[in-house]
Amino acid sequence: MNNIISISGFGWSGSTAARDLIKEYSNISHFSDKNNSFKEYSLSYDPYGFIDLYSKLVQNWNFLNVDKAIKDHVTYFNSISSKKSFINYHGLHLDDFFNVNSKIIHNELIQDLTSFNYSLSSRVNYLYNNSFQKIIYKILSRTNFYENSSRFSNLSEDDFFNYLKKFHKQLFRNILENDSLLLEKAIPVNNLELTSNFFDNLKILIVDRDPRDTFVEMSNRKTIFWGSTNNITDQQIINYANWKKTMSSKGLVSGIPFNNLTKLKSNSIVLKIKFEDLVNDYENSKILIEKLIDKSDSEHIHKNKFFNPNKSKNNIGLWKKYSDQRQMSLLTSELGL
Repeated sequence: MNNIISISGFGWSGSTAARDLIKEYSNISHFSDKNNSFKEYSLSYDPYGFIDLYSKLVQNWNFLNVDKAIKDHVTYFNSISSKKSFINYHGLHLDDFFNVNSKIIHNELIQDLTSFNYSLSSRVNYLYNNSFQKIIYKILSRTNFYENSSRFSNLSEDDFFNYLKKFHKQLFRNILENDSLLLEKAIPVNNLELTSNFFDNLKILIVDRDPRDTFVEMSNRKTIFWGSTNNITDQQIINYANWKKTMSSKGLVSGIPFNNLTKLKSNSIVLKIKFEDLVNDYENSKILIEKLIDKSDSEHIHKNKFFNPNKSKNNIGLWKKYSDQRQMSLLTSELGL
């Protein structure tokens, strides 16, 4: 059976280079739009995504939370799965790439998660409405014509995992019939153990990088901590260092060794590599990646078409050319490098 391959990173840590390498192999479909621009499959970790649903339906079960959690999740899925537009800018248009009706498949998942429907009138229905909705609700709740349909769910952890695997099997079925499927960020680095249970035949590639080079990339691109590359303060340097240390230590990821195929409890396989090794020790890194994704050198049919390690060498040691070396010394000290 073909694999689901998830590439994950820590933010500007080099996962794009690994993605480009894997795209050079035969019989691998990469989740992208019609212009072949990448899309992140973020349904697991987005707010109201599958992790949040698991938390409310399994881990922190309370029947008053269950119905709202399901309704919030359905609203989220209907938006994220739809076509990208001016109003719905982050829509992934799942139907277009996977050639399925994703909302029907998702509705089947919701039916699987639901034990039965019932009518509930409580503060939970009222609390999260806007002012206009609260007035309408108060009026309608006094009539015999108003019925608030709510969902009850009582699942074991294994049930939840199996239903999600069924959902993904149905969603991906037309791709996996012929190819392995390459997804970006489907498995968040800080929640490997849980989210790996959402997929069958999962292979996870994690790429890390010198955090000082990541800092330079992020500051140049004005992302996360800075709205400008001008006047970065020492406190922002310290904030970044704390963020990076937290990202590298939370969850199972800190215990995954580099350059070694590691099996999780879910039977998923993880490989963690350094961006610098992928570039400077390209051949050995490539062998490890081939073992992970079940490919051979003969299937590497577009060598250096998308990823050229010689060009990528220019992205190593960026921090040495950074304009404020005093701040680089501070960052090095804060990171314990």
